[in-house]
Amino acid sequence: MVKLSPMMWGMPAALLLVCAQLPLAEEGAREGKSAESPVNLHGIANWEVGQIEEGFSAKKGGRVDREFLNRASVWLWSDVTLSEHAKATLGVGGVYFFVFPRNLGDNPYTFTRRSGMGITEASLDVNLVPNFGEGELARIKAGIFMYKSNPDTKNLGEYMFRTWTYPNVITTGGVDIIDNTATQLSGLQLSSSQGGFKNDVLLTIQSDRPPIYGLSLTDMISYNIGGFLKVGVGYMWDNFYVPEKGGKEPKIKEANSIYTLSNGRKISYSKFIDEKNSGLVADSQVVDTSYNSFEGQKAVWMTSLDLGRILGFETEGTLPSTFGLYYEGVLMGIENRTTYFEKRNQRIAHMFGMNIPTFGALDLLSFEVEKTSNPYRNSTAGVLTEGSITPPVSNFSDPAQVNYTRDDVKWSVLAKKKIYPKATLMLQVANDHLRTLSVFSEWEYLDMMQQPDHWYWACKMQFSL
Repeated sequence: MVKLSPMMWGMPAALLLVCAQLPLAEEGAREGKSAESPVNLHGIANWEVGQIEEGFSAKKGGRVDREFLNRASVWLWSDVTLSEHAKATLGVGGVYFFVFPRNLGDNPYTFTRRSGMGITEASLDVNLVPNFGEGELARIKAGIFMYKSNPDTKNLGEYMFRTWTYPNVITTGGVDIIDNTATQLSGLQLSSSQGGFKNDVLLTIQSDRPPIYGLSLTDMISYNIGGFLKVGVGYMWDNFYVPEKGGKEPKIKEANSIYTLSNGRKISYSKFIDEKNSGLVADSQVVDTSYNSFEGQKAVWMTSLDLGRILGFETEGTLPSTFGLYYEGVLMGIENRTTYFEKRNQRIAHMFGMNIPTFGALDLLSFEVEKTSNPYRNSTAGVLTEGSITPPVSNFSDPAQVNYTRDDVKWSVLAKKKIYPKATLMLQVANDHLRTLSVFSEWEYLDMMQQPDHWYWACKMQFSL
């Protein structure tokens, strides 16, 4: 645990680690990089201000309107050249924000500001087989590092490391809300590339959600065809190893139980109790008990078409095309499971995006939309408060508990404009998976955008240091 500011108590370092935006920040910071120095310092400072126009807060217990957003963050990192084929990177970051929800009452800290800091990157990068033609055969990165598998995503998508396998949860943003899709990982990355082919194999340690210290193995493959068409697929063996006994299959609460009845039927504990109270399983006895597991497999697939390159539009530096289409999909859990995860189509999320040309008026204008058919709310409450992998459904006969479809569609618009060589102004308007931090520095269990008419806007001023 890193040392935190006196103004903040109990905020885990992982909160900052998973939300840093270092890969995106590097584009501006590299302008001042000195090729002659073995040590290169980079930095980015962000100030985000906006408003939740309409939304929902589980911690506040209902609808929230006209809620102010105000956050500032600073990220610093240094690349140290160790040799011609090896470098080390160390990064730190800090954030300053206001808690939510704000309540009048016995707790004066609901009106106070919070700040905290932590390590954002500590990695070693080595090319094990140098001079391998025009590509790389084996480059290994170890430690804590940022990873982004899909360079086109702006807010939605980037599903491999921003979704849970079981239960099905999708996340966006973090400490930085706007234009933040990179994920911080802890572990090993082995990369190879040749021509348009690229392959990343990642062995990562779970550190920001249950089960803590679970190991996951991921393979991400992509191919770039002619510089204008990119396709990619990925597969994850999620939580294949958990050192803690019972860590894969928590038995803290009965809600995570799966019963086998005397008639051979398998049923979740919650549904069994619901049907028993209704007299539907009066003649059936429980003959065996198993438990839902965090272990599972997940698959993603993606493609993008650079229309700007096809039509001869110029792109600036390493920014994505200012005119292009892209798509990403994910299947959260290959295996069907009793009661909650019986249909694969309900565990699939699709994201479609488009970069819209503005002919110089903006550096980037992007629109993204996401569609999923998950019949339950996008909630972490079952795991974090009940010790159960199953969604928090207490009454299957109550339509409000299941088949919740009003959060199935998400959308996001992002506009970016460089106003000075090292200053960029951004505007994001969205109905996404936004979550805020409470007085105890805890994330909301539920998305704040729960219905089609919920939305927020936020501006970011970003400075490269």
